[in-house]
Amino acid sequence: MNRTAWRPHCRTGGIQRLHQTWLGYTETQGSPKLQKTIAQTYQTIGIEELLVHAGAKEAIFISFMKIALQAEDHIFINARIIS
Repeated sequence: MNRTAWRPHCRTGGIQRLHQTWLGYTETQGSPKLQKTIAQTYQTIGIEELLVHAGAKEAIFISFMKIALQAEDHIFINARIIS
């Protein structure tokens, strides 16, 4: 049973909203809008101190890079790429 068959305006509106929704990747540090919203809930944390990420592996790696490395440091990453 199609629950929206008798309400075509709902189905059309939903499709339009879906087409207007961006589903791409965010910045490495996370969405600036989400960072700002989170930072506003705390009195002592600024946007530059936040890392908003959906996964753990990349967040841990980025955090390590920010803590352990200085601007003049060099790093080499050996990545195995399978095609």
